Amino acid sequence: MRNLILSTLSTIALLIYPLSLYSQNSFSLSLDLDNAPDNQALATLIASPDQVIAIQIFGTDIQNATGISPRFEYNARQVTYQGFFAGNVLPNAQVLAEHGTNPTFVQVSMVSFDGHATASTGLIGTILFRTTPSFSNTTIHLTRAILSRDGQFETISIDMTIALRSTPSPDFDGDGHVGFTDFVLFASRFGSTHGDGTYEAKYDLDVDHAIGFSDFVIFTRDFGKKVSPSGSTPKMYWTDVGTHKIQRANLDGSNIEDLITTGLIYPEGIALDLTGKKMYWTDGGTDKIQRANLDGSNVEDLIATGLTSSPTGPEGIALDVPGGKIYWTDFSTGKIQRANLHGSNVEDLITTGLRHPQGIALDLTGGKIYWAHDSPDKIQRANLDGSNVEDLVTTGLEGPQGIALDIAGGKMYWTDEGTHKIQRADLDGSNIEDLITADTGLRGPRSITLDLTEGKIYWADRSRRKIQRANLDGSNIEDLVTTGLRHPDAIALDL
Repeated sequence: MRNLILSTLSTIALLIYPLSLYSQNSFSLSLDLDNAPDNQALATLIASPDQVIAIQIFGTDIQNATGISPRFEYNARQVTYQGFFAGNVLPNAQVLAEHGTNPTFVQVSMVSFDGHATASTGLIGTILFRTTPSFSNTTIHLTRAILSRDGQFETISIDMTIALRSTPSPDFDGDGHVGFTDFVLFASRFGSTHGDGTYEAKYDLDVDHAIGFSDFVIFTRDFGKKVSPSGSTPKMYWTDVGTHKIQRANLDGSNIEDLITTGLIYPEGIALDLTGKKMYWTDGGTDKIQRANLDGSNVEDLIATGLTSSPTGPEGIALDVPGGKIYWTDFSTGKIQRANLHGSNVEDLITTGLRHPQGIALDLTGGKIYWAHDSPDKIQRANLDGSNVEDLVTTGLEGPQGIALDIAGGKMYWTDEGTHKIQRADLDGSNIEDLITADTGLRGPRSITLDLTEGKIYWADRSRRKIQRANLDGSNIEDLVTTGLRHPDAIALDL
């Protein structure tokens, strides 16, 4: 018995820390939030604070396996690991869980005392998480799994996501827009109740276990609008160089969340990859460009060498997701650079004629980079490869910071911290307009971004410690976030 226990512990240790891995990779895993015996592959759940979430793990092609070890990554501010129950595919399985941080993860390893898996497919086990009292929305990621069989180890890298949302999304067909197809789908479930055979939770917008009139009212409110790919509620994200945080909130400023609160010194530019569900940012204090999941988990250093922070380093950041590129400005070196989305293949695009480049924006259709240049004060552009630099606006500026583009409307928008203005012009720099000025309370505008669907400008005012928005013509100014900020810098929207 002693030898059997030692052998089992050795196998578990190898599952957690494999010395060598066999590369056949013939097995696969799937996840299900439905606790029915079979695999419904349910990947989204409407959850509430302090709720236990059970995720079933199913395996395929696992015959003859003697041990399995999946790794889950999660945001500890949104959920906590509660435990694991082994399924029946491994006879008399013994379980050991290893915990870690940065990112927060749990790796659950199970090994059979009494033989091996005889079935090709089956329930490996159920992992339990509990939502925190401050739960809003989050994702849990299955990122890796190791399987032992026939004395060898196989490993697979996985990008499988379970989404937990506090409210359902009215975008039932998942195309990012609430439209006619969603209405047809909703109508097909109207009148159903939980347990009647036709009820589906995703159509229950008020989460009362019945799909009725109140759900219809909620649906009509969002009809014709865009919704966020990461959840039903669009979000705005921002950096704060004073609190050393990255935060987010609903577009009206409600439901503020701390996403990243450690490891930051001078977080400035921020950009979102909504397809890959990642946020990217620059930190002029740590001399890094980093990224994380949209909920702040799984922080990665992408570029940690070659940048300078004297007095501040990387500033503005923009993404070419289809082209697989990050673009950024470096305030101290006077450069505009780019790299692959994973941080490899760093290129210098513009290295002469710049002193303190700030915000940056991309016109991927026209193949152009636009940027704001502080000292000398200019708005400029060039080709995506850095060639053909053009001066667009050279007068009337005293510290342009952020820049945003409305390509379809033929306009560029920018903030000027020195003149206390938000302005716009045609893409060639002509027809300059003052939209918002010190007369309407503007003091230290930094980053700027646009919601063209709703016709809104969003910006951070560092001096007044606010995040605000207005119509594209500068009318109807609204305060969105007015407390808890010290020096908000960059802002991005998840629409």
